[in-house]
Amino acid sequence: MGLKIPYLKKLLIICLAILAFPLHSCTQMKKQTKNQTEELIQLNRGQLNDKLQELEEQQILTKGESAQLRECLNADFDYYLAHQDIGLTELKDLFSKTTEKLGQLQINQAIFLQLSTTYNAIAKQISMRNHPGPIAPEDYAIQSAINQEMNDWFELYQKTNGTVEKTAEEEEQQPSGRSLPLPTYLKLKADMLGRFKVLLSEEMITSLEYKFYTETITKDIRFCETNTDTAKVKLQLLASLRKMENAELDTEDREAIVDCYFILSEKHGIDMKKQLNKWLYGSIIP
Repeated sequence: MGLKIPYLKKLLIICLAILAFPLHSCTQMKKQTKNQTEELIQLNRGQLNDKLQELEEQQILTKGESAQLRECLNADFDYYLAHQDIGLTELKDLFSKTTEKLGQLQINQAIFLQLSTTYNAIAKQISMRNHPGPIAPEDYAIQSAINQEMNDWFELYQKTNGTVEKTAEEEEQQPSGRSLPLPTYLKLKADMLGRFKVLLSEEMITSLEYKFYTETITKDIRFCETNTDTAKVKLQLLASLRKMENAELDTEDREAIVDCYFILSEKHGIDMKKQLNKWLYGSIIP
């Protein structure tokens, strides 16, 4: 006995619906991923603008420098949002063009930190663009590759412009010749304890992690406060940074640790900029 026509129509509709469901789900997931990317980039943009304003208020950047950085780096975020299919080659090219635009600025550690933070934020989104699917090998490696590219560029920039030698000379000849005094050890300790208490209260870290970070950092602050041997101080700070290399913290919180250790090194006239920048993005400190 043959199947009736109405039944065949219903069966056909059901089959088409089943076949269309994976395509619809895939489209929906892509839309969700795109929306999440836009939200995260907007969050990174807000953090960038807040940090530049903070550096301007601390007189680390001039108003003009802050405005130029804000314009360039926000333009890079805009470019990525409009070209989310870019890979490492295009990202390197974008970084090169941005550094050329900033050619009139003296790129110091504070400025380079904002540059590298911006590009690592973009690289992170590129590496996650197939989420929740598997990460492509070239996307997985993009963060470490762009970070290496930026570190190499900054190292060459410092050598070419003599900023490394100049900094060492200034530290030796004018140890107190800064426009703003460095925070006291007491304030540094209070700031770091306060930050990690907030992370603990918001369940961003466990109580064991809180104990580990605060004990490590406060121990180093005490060590720096009571020791004048710069070689020993540097060894102590680097040893602690190695212990915290695998810290599962947001970039903003890693930056806070970098700021703290940068201040400790500055108080003793120690140049640790290269190691701190490597630590910020998870590179192994030699």
